[in-house]
Amino acid sequence: METITEEVGKIEKINCKIDEFDIKLNLLHKEVTRLATVISDPPNEEFSVPVKKQGSESAPVSSQSVIQGSSSTVINCKQWSDFQVLTMHALSLSFGIKEVEKTFQVNALKNNQIIVYNGPLPTIYLILAAWLSQELEVPKQNIIEGTLSLT
Repeated sequence: METITEEVGKIEKINCKIDEFDIKLNLLHKEVTRLATVISDPPNEEFSVPVKKQGSESAPVSSQSVIQGSSSTVINCKQWSDFQVLTMHALSLSFGIKEVEKTFQVNALKNNQIIVYNGPLPTIYLILAAWLSQELEVPKQNIIEGTLSLT
């Protein structure tokens, strides 16, 4: 009889934990639903944010809109390709380098969302190829690492 009482007590504890889990799961479901609604139905109130061109110390050159009136969502991307898709034509970007860890972080603001990527630093080859492509207006696919020679 004592063993049965102990087992019933254990079952009651498990049932309590299941009930707590159900409550937390329902709250999480409601929050995800709320966030999906906020993302799919942004508010109409907007204001302009001045944007300066790089290297310009004068007045703002253009302005872009930021939606105001709802909380921002932070999205952390683990894959660079996901970050690229989500941040195409972002309002602004910020980045930082963690030299000791050999990683970098990029933050983008787009559609009242902050999208974050943390990952390894790109290789110097990729950085130089991109820079050469932009500076010399040569397509990236036409830039190779190595030596060109005529024989």
